[in-house]
Amino acid sequence: MAEKHILYIFDEHDWATRIHVANTARDNGHEVHLGLLSDRDEGDIESSFDVSVLPRAGKGLASLEAFRVIAAIRKLVKKQNPDIVHVVTLKYAFLTGLALLFLGSIKRVYTLAGLGYLFRAEGFKPRCLRALLSVPLKIVLRSKHAKIIFQNPDDQQILIENGYVKESQTCVILGSGVDLEKFQATSLKEIETPLVLMPTRLVHGKGISVFIQAAALLKERGAQADFQIAGGETRHNPEAISKDEMEEMLKDSTVKWLGRVEDMPALLQKADLIVYPSYYGEGVPRVLLEAAASGRTIITTDHPGCREAIQNERSGFLVPIKDAAATADAIETLLNDSGRLQAMGKAGREFAEAQFNILDVAKNTAALYGQF
Repeated sequence: MAEKHILYIFDEHDWATRIHVANTARDNGHEVHLGLLSDRDEGDIESSFDVSVLPRAGKGLASLEAFRVIAAIRKLVKKQNPDIVHVVTLKYAFLTGLALLFLGSIKRVYTLAGLGYLFRAEGFKPRCLRALLSVPLKIVLRSKHAKIIFQNPDDQQILIENGYVKESQTCVILGSGVDLEKFQATSLKEIETPLVLMPTRLVHGKGISVFIQAAALLKERGAQADFQIAGGETRHNPEAISKDEMEEMLKDSTVKWLGRVEDMPALLQKADLIVYPSYYGEGVPRVLLEAAASGRTIITTDHPGCREAIQNERSGFLVPIKDAAATADAIETLLNDSGRLQAMGKAGREFAEAQFNILDVAKNTAALYGQF
C-alpha cells in the first residue's frame, strides 16, 4: 500500500483508544498528523506526533462555536493537504464534511461511535433537529470520497435504511477496543459488602436514574452492597447532567458519587459487579469493554451497542431499558451467587481478548486506508 498523509481528528478525551490507530498507521509507513479537539494549548500537549489543537463544538450544531470549528478544520486541512482525513463521532464527521466541501477529492473515513442524541433521543427537539439536518448530513455522509465505520450493526442499518449512507460505503468494527495490558483481570476479593459500580459520563441517557432506583429497591430488600457511580460532568451533550442535578438525584440515596476517576483500572479491580443501564445512542461503550477486560461481570441493557459488549448469561445479563426492577433483580441474582459472578467475569475477559483487543481494532481500521 502506497504511503499516505493522514490527518486524524478526534477529541482529547478519546486519546487512550484513538492513538493506537494513529500508531498503527505510522508503523505502516504513513505520515500522520493529529487534529486534537481540546481546550488546552498546543504547547501543553506532549506527543510523538505533530499535533494541532482544534476548538470543541458546543451542544448545538447551528451555534457560532460549530462554525468556528468548521473554519478551524478547513484551515488545518488546507495547511496539511492530507490524502485522508479520519474523523471520530457523528458530530465531528458532519462538521468536517462541511469543512471539506469544495476542497477537492480528499478521502475521508468517518468512525461513528454511536448515533447519540441526534438519532436516539426522543421528543420534539431531536425530531426537529433530524429534519433540519437531514439533507446536509446526507450530502456529507454519502460523498463518493467517504467510508463509514459503524461500531454496531443497528446503527449501520438505521442510516442505510433512511438513506444517509450507501451500504457499499460502510463496514462494522465493533467498538474502539480495549488495552488488554492496561486493564488486567483479577479475582474478586472475598469481602462482606460487595461493590456495585456504574462507570459513566453524566448524561441522562446513560441510565443513571435507573441505577439509583435499582439501588433503592435493593436496599429496601435488605441487600448488603455498596453502590457507587464513577464519572465526571460533560459540557458538550444536550442530555448532560450538571453537578447540582446529580446531587439532587442522589438526595436521600445510599448511592455514592465518586466524580471523575483517573485510575479506572484500579477502581474496576475493586468492584464486584458492573451495572450500565444505558438507553443512549451508544457505539459500543468503552467502559463495558474495560470492565470485561478487567474480568468483571456486567449487567447492561438489551440496547444497540450495549448488547454487543457481553455474551448474555455467559459474561453478564441483558435487561430491558428504563427498567429499574429488572436491573435490581439481575443485581440480586448475581450478588447471591459468587461462583457465577466469578465465572461470568472470567468469560468476559475471554470475550474481550477474542473480540475487542485494541491492537486488532487498530489494525482493522488502518486496513481501510488501502481501499481508497
